Amino acid sequence: MTSARKTTKGLPLAERLSIRSTTTPDGCTEWTGPKHDRMGYCRIKVDGRMVYAHRAAWELAHGPVPTGSVILHSCDNPSCINVTHLSVGTQRDNVQDMIRKGRADRRGDRANPAKLTWGEVRELRSLDAQGYSRPELSKRFGISKSQVDNIRLNRHWKESEAS
Repeated sequence: MTSARKTTKGLPLAERLSIRSTTTPDGCTEWTGPKHDRMGYCRIKVDGRMVYAHRAAWELAHGPVPTGSVILHSCDNPSCINVTHLSVGTQRDNVQDMIRKGRADRRGDRANPAKLTWGEVRELRSLDAQGYSRPELSKRFGISKSQVDNIRLNRHWKESEAS
């Protein structure tokens, strides 16, 4: 257990959110504590269960989120917990916002969790053609062996998706 965790254990939620965040020049209050997922969303323990930190911040300021609703980020920063950047909406609102802001194309290196760029994918395929093994490619590019297979077999990162 880290000393930072010891200092927040047992503190009220508002203090834990404050201690574990920092304000950025663009006005976001970014969660700096542990528990970031692949998409950049953060979690915090509330009443014995893990919840999204932005949702916890919203509920602390405004009360429960209505059933079936989601919390939207106007700043498009998943680690932001600034309640002035958050609003309640539906998943449909969230998707429409994503489309309106040009974030709907999620293929290839435009996908948030993408670990590779198109250049790296092409290099991987070139090395594969030169006889490099799956474990060698996996280690070299920091991806799983199954992801190497998906790229080699054109199941993921199809050239038709490149731009």
